[in-house]
This record gives sequence, structure tokens and C-alpha cells, in this order.
Amino acid sequence: MISFAYVASPYVNFVHLALPAFARKSREMAVHYAKDLPPTATLYMNTMRWNTIPRQTTVRLGDLIADKHPIRPVSFRNTKPVSLPWYRTKSPAQFFTAEQSQPGRQTTAFYPELWPAIYKRIQGQTQRR
Repeated sequence: MISFAYVASPYVNFVHLALPAFARKSREMAVHYAKDLPPTATLYMNTMRWNTIPRQTTVRLGDLIADKHPIRPVSFRNTKPVSLPWYRTKSPAQFFTAEQSQPGRQTTAFYPELWPAIYKRIQGQTQRR
């Protein structure tokens, strides 16, 4: 169980993009904004580990870079994880997610066509020194 807990990287269930007020006016405006995201764009990642407890992590798009691990499945890493108080578990820094968005229930706030472009952008970012 300990080995599995280490190897199981946080699996991303949902990625929510925080839209500014002007991008919330219509679907076209949201898609237009998401095609050219600034590095300060905020993503809320809902993850799940081996214990099945969901967790939400807030990250900036500019802080995510492509990453690999020899043992764990890892797609990208947060270069600036948030420090939490000593009594809470640390914020995850490595994430695993699929390249394509999984089909889901259609709603007005579901934009599956945006994830592949965001994923490619994260994979193209490198560590800044």
C-alpha cells in the first residue's frame, strides 16, 4: 500500500479555468480568451489520489511546466506550489492528466475543445531560471 501511495501521482479529474468578466459574456468570448491565455491565468485542478479524497489546487498557467518521472505517471509540474500551514498536507506539485478531454455531460460551462490547446501550451513551457 505504501508503494502504491507513492507511485500514484495525483490524477486530475477536472480542470476549471477562471474566466475574467469580459470572457463570461458569451461562449465565443470565452473560447477567444482561452486560445491566447496569459501566463497569469488561474486554473483550478481537482485531483484525486489513491485514498479517493478529492482536492482542489489553484495554479497559474505560467507556473506549470512539462515533467516526466521514471516511476510515476506525471504530465506536468507546478514550479511554485503554495505553502500551507504545518497541520495540512502539502500542496501537490506533480499532476497526471490525459491529453484529450473526456466526454461529459453538456452544460453551458463545459468547453472540452479548450483542453488540448492548454495541454500543448503546458507541454511547451520550460523551466525559467
